[in-house]
Amino acid sequence: MADYRTISSGFWNDPYIEELEPQEKLLYIYLFTCPHINNAGILHISPRKMAFETGIKDVATLIKKFSDDDKLVECEGYFWVVNFIKHQSSTSPKIIQSIGKALHAAPVSLVDRVLKHYKALQIPYAYPIDTLCIPYAERELERERELEGEEEDSSPSETPPPEPESKESLPKAFLESEFREEAYEFADWFRTITSGSVKFDRDAWAREWDKLRRIDGRKDKKDICQAIEWARGDPFWSTNFHSPLKLRKRNDDGVMYIDVFIEKMKQPKRRNNAADSTEDGNPHAKANAAAIEALQRGDFAESMAGVGNRSG
Repeated sequence: MADYRTISSGFWNDPYIEELEPQEKLLYIYLFTCPHINNAGILHISPRKMAFETGIKDVATLIKKFSDDDKLVECEGYFWVVNFIKHQSSTSPKIIQSIGKALHAAPVSLVDRVLKHYKALQIPYAYPIDTLCIPYAERELERERELEGEEEDSSPSETPPPEPESKESLPKAFLESEFREEAYEFADWFRTITSGSVKFDRDAWAREWDKLRRIDGRKDKKDICQAIEWARGDPFWSTNFHSPLKLRKRNDDGVMYIDVFIEKMKQPKRRNNAADSTEDGNPHAKANAAAIEALQRGDFAESMAGVGNRSG
């Protein structure tokens, strides 16, 4: 616990914060500045205490919103403010050391998430001696394999698509989003480019697109979709990228995979655009280009028709 906090002046320029309602902004800034939070962004506090100190009555609803938006994680009575470290004005070696010490107050499962999210900072942390001695990286790899297995184990031809989530179980922010219809069109489009080879979760895939557009503030649909097509056609990523749920996850350097794909796609030697494909004798080059242009206009239906033309 510190007597004062210094927050980056860019805090209020965050697109996510700009879109929050006044009471949402109040609770969000409270989480960053209250006396209960430590240098790792973790606090042990009840929603009732939050309500008492802020005067906000419906704290539980706001907590759920922040959780759905991947800004707040709740675990065993503890809360982790995901972007707390990001918005601090300094990440000096002394601060990094203090973050490592602060993690000892939290459950190990929550510590794992913090270390993974900020792996680039190389936060020093020694697991308790009563913790099963499995290196962090190995535990994370095992967890990712389990998640990938859940997604790939069943074939759509053998297992019917899952029932869509009820409106009551979907976040209000998504249900009211201006990108919701577009998000479902994206989910349907992504299913076609996988040729039905992975388990289809329409609601989850649509919500991922909505987060890219609404929360992350990404305006260039063409870049996103072109990068997805590039990754699905890349020898390495085609076997390691099966679902839109990977797009907003971060690599070891803390970079979202969608940005990794966009960067690699734009590298001259590796770019797989229509012109390169034509020179290589790719008969589907024109269909690729037409599909991407349709996506830029937001016409996923037309784009899917282009994908269908490529399948032959």
